[in-house]
Amino acid sequence: MIKQNQNQYTGFTEDKHASLPESSTMLDLDTGEFFYVKNGELASIRDPEAITTSLIKEPAGAAKVTNIVAMTQAEYDAAGATVLGSTLYLITD
Repeated sequence: MIKQNQNQYTGFTEDKHASLPESSTMLDLDTGEFFYVKNGELASIRDPEAITTSLIKEPAGAAKVTNIVAMTQAEYDAAGATVLGSTLYLITD
């Protein structure tokens, strides 16, 4: 892990478990995620434009959608078995 200045750090996913000072931040170079330390816990800083999902009050068996992508029907068909159950595919044609 590299300390840039004051309490700002960069590192790789494996470095997230390192002991960081309270109120410090870390950029995960593997994923591009940004984290901060609050009350001794590492928390992800979310993009304010990101879509969040919740299963609260949803029927049993409901699953979260964690990604949304747009593609043509031909691209979707070509993807075949590689489509993911956690992704919502918007067909644009």
